[in-house]
Amino acid sequence: MSLSKKYNYDISDMEVVKELPTKPEKYLYILRPIEGEWYDDKLYRNECGKLEIIAYKAIGFSSILLFLKKYRANPELLPKNLKHESKDHLSSEIIYKHMQLMLTPMNNYEEFKSVVNKATKEILPEILTDIWGYGTEEYYYRLDFAKYGSYFVFIDNKDEMGINKINMNGDELSSLVDNMHRYIYHNKEENSYEVWAYLNDYDTRGHAHYFIDVIFYEEKYLYEYLLNYTLNAVVS
Repeated sequence: MSLSKKYNYDISDMEVVKELPTKPEKYLYILRPIEGEWYDDKLYRNECGKLEIIAYKAIGFSSILLFLKKYRANPELLPKNLKHESKDHLSSEIIYKHMQLMLTPMNNYEEFKSVVNKATKEILPEILTDIWGYGTEEYYYRLDFAKYGSYFVFIDNKDEMGINKINMNGDELSSLVDNMHRYIYHNKEENSYEVWAYLNDYDTRGHAHYFIDVIFYEEKYLYEYLLNYTLNAVVS
């Protein structure tokens, strides 16, 4: 099922173009100069007739923005009976709560962390109870390391990638050898927010390689992307 059909938003409000229009009418434009090269996409939002760049390499983020555009204005319309094909351990009730959290405006790190902590406190125990049973040994084990936001490491210097293992919850990642964790770097010179992902490769010194997964040009979009990454609120 397509995301637009699943979440009942208007896909016609977005257009993939080879060059940007001078008089934009759509809400979102994906700039893809060369057909098929989706990995080089630039995403723009129409702000009162002026196109503002949102992100680079933001595959799928347009779906999140269309979701937020519709349901932030009308949260009562959120679907309550969804299931995720790839996340069959999540009940429709949990998915509904995740979607509700996705609607929370987050303009800075403190607001983002507050939403993540809320999910860990109020939703994670419910998920673990459904799977493992409340109070079991496995329940407490999972509760300790499965906190929301566990894969996010915010860094001040790109040299910290592969070295800094302290996530946003203040916990140390047990391993960096996976494709889940992300390093988040605020590039002050470019006024952008870079999300770096792990590349399954090492140099001659045994250091892991990383690549830019996505770049955002406004802070709030970074947090919307990261929150959906950890909640799986808007997914197939």
